[in-house]
Amino acid sequence: MTENRNKIAILIDAEPELSAIKLPAEHPARTQARERERARALLAHSIESHANSSADEPSEALQACVLASDFAFDVLKAKPEWLLTLTQPPDFPLSGAACDLAEYRVRRSIAQIALEVSGAMSSQQSLGYASDTAKRCISAALSLAEAETQARFGLARDAEGNGVRLCVFAMGKLGGHELNFSSDIDLIMCFARSGESDGARSLDNSEYFARITRRCAQLLSEPCPFGSAYRVDLRLRPFGSAGQAALSFAAMEDYYQREGRDWERYAWIKARAVAGDLVGGEELRERLRPFIYRRYLDFAAFEGMREMKALVDAEVRKADMGSNLKLGPGGIREIEFLIQLEQLIRGGRDDNLRVAGSLPALEALAKAGWLNEEDARQLRVDYLFLRSVENRVQMLRDQQCHDLPSDTPSQDRIAASLGYDSTQRFLDELAGVRERVHRRFGEAVTLPSAQAPTEAHLEASLEKTRGFLPRRGRAKIEASARMLSVFKNEDAFEQSSLIWQRLTSPERDQIGVHDKPEEISIELWQALLGFADSSGVQNASARARSRIDRVVPMFWSLALKLDRASEIEPCALRLIAFLQAIIGRSAYLALLAEKPLVAARLVQLFAQSAWLAQLITCTPMLLDELLDVRRLRLPNDFASLQAEAQAEFATGETDDLEQAFELLISFKHSVQLRLAVGFLQGHIDAVSTLRALSDLADVLIRRVLDIAWRELKRSVGLPGGCTESGQGFAILAYGSLGGRELNFASDLDLVFVFDAKQAEAETEGAKSIDGQRFYVRLAQRVISLLTSQTRFGALYAIDTRLRPNGNKGLLVTTFDAYRDYQRNEAWLWEHQALVRARYCAGDPQLAQDFTILRQEILAQPREPSKVHSEIAHMRERMRGELDRSNDVLIDLKQGRGGLVDIEFALQERLFTFAPETHYPSESEHLIPRYFPELASCHQRLLELGLRATLELRPRLVELKRFPAWPAPL
Repeated sequence: MTENRNKIAILIDAEPELSAIKLPAEHPARTQARERERARALLAHSIESHANSSADEPSEALQACVLASDFAFDVLKAKPEWLLTLTQPPDFPLSGAACDLAEYRVRRSIAQIALEVSGAMSSQQSLGYASDTAKRCISAALSLAEAETQARFGLARDAEGNGVRLCVFAMGKLGGHELNFSSDIDLIMCFARSGESDGARSLDNSEYFARITRRCAQLLSEPCPFGSAYRVDLRLRPFGSAGQAALSFAAMEDYYQREGRDWERYAWIKARAVAGDLVGGEELRERLRPFIYRRYLDFAAFEGMREMKALVDAEVRKADMGSNLKLGPGGIREIEFLIQLEQLIRGGRDDNLRVAGSLPALEALAKAGWLNEEDARQLRVDYLFLRSVENRVQMLRDQQCHDLPSDTPSQDRIAASLGYDSTQRFLDELAGVRERVHRRFGEAVTLPSAQAPTEAHLEASLEKTRGFLPRRGRAKIEASARMLSVFKNEDAFEQSSLIWQRLTSPERDQIGVHDKPEEISIELWQALLGFADSSGVQNASARARSRIDRVVPMFWSLALKLDRASEIEPCALRLIAFLQAIIGRSAYLALLAEKPLVAARLVQLFAQSAWLAQLITCTPMLLDELLDVRRLRLPNDFASLQAEAQAEFATGETDDLEQAFELLISFKHSVQLRLAVGFLQGHIDAVSTLRALSDLADVLIRRVLDIAWRELKRSVGLPGGCTESGQGFAILAYGSLGGRELNFASDLDLVFVFDAKQAEAETEGAKSIDGQRFYVRLAQRVISLLTSQTRFGALYAIDTRLRPNGNKGLLVTTFDAYRDYQRNEAWLWEHQALVRARYCAGDPQLAQDFTILRQEILAQPREPSKVHSEIAHMRERMRGELDRSNDVLIDLKQGRGGLVDIEFALQERLFTFAPETHYPSESEHLIPRYFPELASCHQRLLELGLRATLELRPRLVELKRFPAWPAPL
């Protein structure tokens, strides 16, 4: 046995050092053969040591392991007994002692090498495996440090006497659960509440947790026979090395609100609580969310990212690290920047993007449509490839390095361990991946922060947005002599910049109305002067001012290129009002400065629609929708719109009523924008647009009813037997909503009814009330919520005068009383209103009851002459009160031959020729039945009215342009 052991020792010791092997790059197999000899020697040693003589060939995992890693060879040579559990990660309790931690990390690292290189573990699994190893070590070290500190100073407590524990945040790749093979770990230590420990010798919590922090870091980084477990870096904490080792949550929040920098926002994207007070860690992340993710689109992140990348690039050039897999061109950091940039921009509005890891974030961005699926797939492949190469480089000698070795044998080994049969093929693929990543990164940041977009850039953006809105008549681009002569034979953007510079120069106080170029109207010149003099421009920071100086000339030059000269000045005035509204919100200025295509689309919209200009000015977050025309998709039907709403509202579930309503209004505005653009583009006709707007109102009313129901449930409980939202209660839609012809600016005609059986039922809450009072409060709360003013406006204006007895009647009536009224007391004009009525929200049983009642009332036999007389009288009365027509203009709705005439004629015909089997509430379905010759006229009137609304003008048209037909009555 002794002789055999000596032979094995000679075999192992005689093995030449790998660094001395000189093999051509095109023959990595020769290197593999040499490594098999080493593996055989190791295995022989293992067999001799453990009397396992049945194995006579080295395992595949062992061969792969020693091929990839000198570190593994050295460790296994010193610890051959580990060979038998090579691919079985150790699973034993950790004491937290430094040497225990180091051994644990080394044993799991050897297993990681064997599993990853042999193909038993994917690259992504390997990153998660390394992260799990680190988290276990951190948790064990923290537990030991806590026990030692508590033994001396007692338990840390807050002012109320509650125990407090340290929270350990992992930053960087460990926070993202994507730790590389040989990496230091970036940690931030903090604690929930101030106070002091309860020991005989008490410490303030700051000092108490600082001691635990230092001890924990020491245990993780202390040198041992196997090296240290991890190199610990605590410099990412507030104030870096000069700051306290551990801060309270309040101090952390205060620091980031006051002094947090862009790079710290990037760092906190990947932050994750990994040990200690994990619940408190989640609380702190939520408190820091407004710092990490701006509430709205944050295109200012572009500049912060560029500055960070510029610093990194400077260091790369200084240290000659062009081949660095992490920091060099096309390296890992560029992919991470791409992903984090999109997260920062959009994470304030989409909480699905607030994930720590690069790969989960990439998946979330693709799912949300912010990254093309193919781009996301390629980025994922390239990211995992670069991480695999990085791991192989670090596995060689367990060193935290990111440069591909320059010597041929090492390159051979890395190529072979990755499965390449040719080292050159590996190097070519690596170069291709890095070139592709760098190009993709460059495309994302093409517009340097310090430069304005060129005229060619604007032309390209304008060309891309051709067809975004239709050219009226697709006429050739007109040059307005009045507006364009100032730019004759000159570059429009440069001339726009010169005018703007003049208006904002130190000599500005010498410029007045008399200096107006004759080609510009007084109104527009005064608007420009007023904007240049505004406090937002004058007091802007240097960064904000540079954005303004890019955006204003860009808007101006884009407006000058509009197809119709008559649109240029109105568009310019609307753009100035928009800039006034966002001047203090740098994120929107950054978006426009960074994305000329969005600016071009915005100019087109502002030229086409004063209503859209007003909507976007009041709700600039809608700029998000213009980033990608795919975001302007139209809802297919009510079901798809409802599903979209449910998904949107599910991501923003909150008990904060104001926040919940801002979400509702944001959704409303988003859908309205899409419908308006779709209508102006010709992708959807007027009838479909009005129907979709009605469906949108239905969705929002149902959501508001749910909110009001939950509020009352919390405060007074529910009437006995009620379990679901709206049970025993229904909202009926009348007017344009009932007829599904709701315009962008229409109010809602609503009637509220409830089940009489619930009138006497007491609610089951602490403050009990009867059922009737409950439903009255419910209706009042629904109206209040729908009409509540927020900073984005209200959802809708509400009109309840069509209820039984009008304003003199009860706000909410039992359905029995409503039925009796319709049968016995309602006037004919109230039955006319019933033609366009329908169930909107609430109890499905009441919906059925209403449908039956409506059919009954509309089908009643009536005296034709009396019907004609009463309807004609009511129509003339309305015309006298509401018709705004004159000798030149005709009112599309109330004028002769207008929409109301068609509706009254339809109602007269329906009542005269009743009964019918079914009466839809939509005029578009009834008109073809009774007046087929008026169907196209009705649609044309709706279209003209819709365009008038979008242009923010009264629904009046010149009489000579109005299609002629006799009044139906």
